[in-house]
Amino acid sequence: MKYLNCIASLDKNSFCEDELYEELMLIESDYERACYEEELSKQAKLCDVLGKFKSRLSAFKRDIRREKALKNTAVQLKNDNVTDFTGEPQLACGIWTANDSGIAVYSEKGIIEACKHPIYPTRILINAETNLCKIELRFKVRGQWRTCIEEKETISSASKILTLANKGVQVNSENARNLVKYLADVEALNEYDITEVVSTSRFGWINEKCFMPYGNNIIFDNEQNLKSLFESIKSVGSRDEWYDMIKKLRSKKQFEFLIYMAASFASVLVEPCGALPFVVAMYGGSGCGKTVTMMIATSVWADPSEGKYITGSKGTSTAAEIRLSTLNNLPLMVDDLAQIQAQYDGDFSSLIYEWCNGKSKDRSNKALGLNSIGSWRNAILVNSEHSILNDCIQGGAANRVIDVEVAEKMLVNNEGNEYAEFVKKNYGYAGYDFVNLILNMGFDEVKKIQKQYSEVIRKMSADDEKEEKQILPMSIILTADELIEKYLFKDEIRIDISKSVSMLRSVNSDNEQQRAYDCICDICMINNYKFRDDEKERWGSKELIDGQLYVYFISTSFKKVMKSEGFDHKVFLSWANKQGLLKTNPGRNTIVKRYGEETSRCICLRLRSESDLPEVNNDDDIPFN
Repeated sequence: MKYLNCIASLDKNSFCEDELYEELMLIESDYERACYEEELSKQAKLCDVLGKFKSRLSAFKRDIRREKALKNTAVQLKNDNVTDFTGEPQLACGIWTANDSGIAVYSEKGIIEACKHPIYPTRILINAETNLCKIELRFKVRGQWRTCIEEKETISSASKILTLANKGVQVNSENARNLVKYLADVEALNEYDITEVVSTSRFGWINEKCFMPYGNNIIFDNEQNLKSLFESIKSVGSRDEWYDMIKKLRSKKQFEFLIYMAASFASVLVEPCGALPFVVAMYGGSGCGKTVTMMIATSVWADPSEGKYITGSKGTSTAAEIRLSTLNNLPLMVDDLAQIQAQYDGDFSSLIYEWCNGKSKDRSNKALGLNSIGSWRNAILVNSEHSILNDCIQGGAANRVIDVEVAEKMLVNNEGNEYAEFVKKNYGYAGYDFVNLILNMGFDEVKKIQKQYSEVIRKMSADDEKEEKQILPMSIILTADELIEKYLFKDEIRIDISKSVSMLRSVNSDNEQQRAYDCICDICMINNYKFRDDEKERWGSKELIDGQLYVYFISTSFKKVMKSEGFDHKVFLSWANKQGLLKTNPGRNTIVKRYGEETSRCICLRLRSESDLPEVNNDDDIPFN
């Protein structure tokens, strides 16, 4: 190599020789070529021609890229134009004349116009979850530069690119095909100048070292579809004032407030701890501070103002899935679940299962394939005037809910309005601080603390075994509580662990079939008239057998009642038979019963008696005894 072997002896005339740049570009190794460029830059600086060297090198690289693009695409370009938008970087644009007046080709046949204003691609985005490409476009309309992120297929089709008109781009059926051609040419001719970056359409953990939206090297590519949600997650106001105000509330040591706040932080620990989503449901009478407390918990991460981060309960299940999948590890905040109580007939089992399943339903697309399945691992915070857990809710759903009753008002006098207005102007700092804390600690250390709390809960409930599906979320909440007290608030105020454990559902109380049995017994008592001979729509009859009261429940009616109450009659009958509560014919769960001249298959179920009920000390019921 004539020049590269003697860089130290080059003079300023040497940097004008084409052979120097040809030698440099013949080096195949990018690393080796970069090292030579660095040495040449040092020598050019000594020769006072550094600017000329960089300019010539850049032009030489551009020529090579253009030749490569022409070869790969077999396009014979007549010109070597570059974009000339004021204040913007120059990009090769081939046959197109691109300046502040717009983009066009001037030929013997006239002007072929692609767009009346500046527009060009700035970045290629590769989604971390799907590996699909999107492209970021920058364009200037009405004197202002704007950006938008689009699917690659949108700018590759003359029909689909028309959707850019909704963003302000001046594209129509006449120039659409030309705009597609222009954007494709610019992208092809600037393979190395248009950077490629990693993007994501979800918030939360990208990996153990990066969390969206706090990762500097990750781009969010879904803000167009969830603009208000995306724009709400930011830091506004004063960090110190927010911490001071929340410390004031924490100093009251009110259990309900502390656990709700800890649950908001705990949402980002669900993924590191390998857990499924869970629900923290706060309930209490009107005016006890539920909505304001939700706003305060939201201000950890985002803008708690109406219509921003917090969502209502009336949206469709598909909309909820999209929001959950986008939030991913950030908490879902649902205000006033009572609004849809009638829709679910008081039984939120199906809704809880959908939320806590951690993934969306399978759905087909136009190509008869399956759309990608959304997923999430977070905490879901809701509030309502009444508990979402009732006698009808299924045991599996109940186990996924931490139910928090507000025993007394959390905010008094005008505190509610004061705190609500404050957090609308100061928010988003604590979440950022907490995520950085987890990044510094590492997932392993967080999981270690969580496991310790799990063991503590098990030991404290040795005499009253708790459900594992309740222990895990509570241990995560207690882990978050320890971390925020120790590193963020530093006020020595923690959640009462004993009270937390007492809230959890016991294994014995979670027997869904026992609840079904109690429900059937109550129904038989309330609807006693339906078991009489003179009732036209009778359900069956009642009889004393060996001193025990049994109900002969006509099979069809029994199934209808069980279905209306949300229980599986087959599972219940199998359980009841094992418990010795049924009288049956051999090989069946039913028995034949004669009613006058007709016979019917019935469920012969022993009803509850006084001996089945817990003993009560009657002295306690006598006032002033």
